[in-house]
Amino acid sequence: MISNAELNRKIIEETEPFYYLVYIKSSTDKYVSVYNSQTGDLVYTTYTGISYNLKDKDLGKLESAVSKK
Repeated sequence: MISNAELNRKIIEETEPFYYLVYIKSSTDKYVSVYNSQTGDLVYTTYTGISYNLKDKDLGKLESAVSKK
């Protein structure tokens, strides 16, 4: 994990593209999204209602989706 300031710096200054995960948690929901740093494209997103903690299976789903691309 890195700070918002470091992420912003990497997005602006990095010459090599990388992917970063954004996790948003509300009182009853969670949103997980992955973006390409160079293009800003959303490459993966998922929403889960009535579950707000990030779990191992969430990362497993992400891994599976990435390996298919």
